[in-house]
Amino acid sequence: MNMRSRKGVESTSGIEVDKVLHEPKRLFIVNFIVEMGGKADFNTLLKATGLSKGNLWSHLRVLEKVGYIEVKKKFLGRKPHTEYYITEKGREALEVYVTNMIKKLKRAAEAVERLKKITEELRGLTSGLEMG
Repeated sequence: MNMRSRKGVESTSGIEVDKVLHEPKRLFIVNFIVEMGGKADFNTLLKATGLSKGNLWSHLRVLEKVGYIEVKKKFLGRKPHTEYYITEKGREALEVYVTNMIKKLKRAAEAVERLKKITEELRGLTSGLEMG
C-alpha cells in the first residue's frame, strides 16, 4: 500500500522513497556531483549523463527547485560557465534515499527467503500426496 507522507515522498511499508531522487538520471546527477567533490559544471554533467542539453537542463532545474543543488553562473573569459553544487539538503536527501533503498532491498531479500521456505514446504507436502 502506498501512502503519501509529505510532498514528493512516497511511503511503502513505512519506508519513504524520495520521488525526485527515485528518477534514475536525477539520482545519477546528484550522486555524480557528490563524487566530484560537491560540484560539477554543465559540460561535465552533459558528458557523464549522456543526456541532451535540454533534458539535462530539465533534470537540473527540478533538482534546483527542490533545493538539492545550487547553480552558480560566471564567465570564463567571454564564455559562460555554469557550475552546480550539492546543497546540504541534497546531500542529506541522497543519504536518506540510499539508506531507505537498502532497507527496502533487505526486506525484499527477506521476503524472497520466506517464499523459498514456503515453496520447499509445499513441495514436500505435494510429494507426500503423490506417494500416497
